[in-house]
Amino acid sequence: MAVCAATILWVSLSAGADTIAIKAGKIIPVSGPEIADGVVLVRDGKIAAVGKSVAIPSDAKVLEA
Repeated sequence: MAVCAATILWVSLSAGADTIAIKAGKIIPVSGPEIADGVVLVRDGKIAAVGKSVAIPSDAKVLEA
């Protein structure tokens, strides 16, 4: 999980966007069940939301993972 968090931080810093949506085939959270076809929303370098029905802001940079 540390590698995943580091990757998200690196992507958010290198992308230069304030808000990034990472669309993933499978998200494995620390607690709770796996999320298929989910979204990780990163805002200002911090994870703001994770889930299957996360709304992606229109100004977000979208990355397919």
